[in-house]
Amino acid sequence: MTSTPKVSIVIPTYNAEATIGPLLESLGKLDYPDFEVIVVNDGSRDRTREIVLRYPVRLVDQPNRGASAARDAGLRVASSEIVAYVDSDVAVTRDWLRHLVTPFFDPEVAASTGQTIFLRNEKCTSWLRSMDIERRNAHRRTFTRLANGPNSAFRRAVLLDVGGFNPRWYHAEDTEVSYRISQKGYKIRYVPEAVVHHGPEENWRNYLRKRYRDAKAFTRILARYSRDAV
Repeated sequence: MTSTPKVSIVIPTYNAEATIGPLLESLGKLDYPDFEVIVVNDGSRDRTREIVLRYPVRLVDQPNRGASAARDAGLRVASSEIVAYVDSDVAVTRDWLRHLVTPFFDPEVAASTGQTIFLRNEKCTSWLRSMDIERRNAHRRTFTRLANGPNSAFRRAVLLDVGGFNPRWYHAEDTEVSYRISQKGYKIRYVPEAVVHHGPEENWRNYLRKRYRDAKAFTRILARYSRDAV
């Protein structure tokens, strides 16, 4: 692998008109010489597609099939040996991609994952979510079993070898594919210097809905991967 391999950055997106512009602006400021940006529009009903077309990126349109299907669609059209993923509601830091790619010089590393920092505002919900993520990040080890969806990168060949993202996993698709990669004997490296910023979580109803969805996904993961799940 060269010192700066070309990277395909895939963004699965659905109804992201409020956040996709700032994300694409941040990607345009990356300190990295060779990358492409692929936005997979998962049947958005708002102005997401219109906004994406203002930027020099590749747009892939598909009917609404969920985040996992969108991640997989981006993988299939990517042209690089490394495929990085960010969610449409984050913004990357200038050196994010350099840090995220560094672990791949170890041939045993098949995936890397960075640190997602949840921003805070005056709402109590944002502080609760931010502190929860801070606590989780503080306990992460250098080698992990989870490449988090909002901030991760994979060797494309390995991701294809394990079958890519499974569209039937409507949630926790990043956990499920990470376990399949680990079962193949590959390593996943945590890189805290590879930082993306997530907007504040402000709405209690949405917050509780997401935590309920997380709990359901973990139950499904536990049933399918009982030896891997913790």
